[in-house]
Amino acid sequence: MLKSRDALPHILLSVIGIIMVSIVAEGGQYLEAESEAVYMNATRFKWFQWDISNRTLLLMFLLQTKRPLTFRCYGIVYQNRALLLVVHRMLHLCIAFYKCINT
Repeated sequence: MLKSRDALPHILLSVIGIIMVSIVAEGGQYLEAESEAVYMNATRFKWFQWDISNRTLLLMFLLQTKRPLTFRCYGIVYQNRALLLVVHRMLHLCIAFYKCINT
């Protein structure tokens, strides 16, 4: 078992890692929410008063912004609040494995 002074670097690295993952997850969630808000605001335009060229521009914009903007890591992990669940599961798995080996 590690003494408290020996465990301090491990604890600090763990806390810094958790903070970094939280910042990335919240940033991704904020980006996703704001891109959805842009789409919802664009759907509320009074397009029926516009000319044909502006209507087609709005239609193209709506088609491009239909899906919210997301960041993905290698197409596997989305950088939003679901990332926190993935990290929590991995930490729980590692801790359970470590405790199983030590007993």
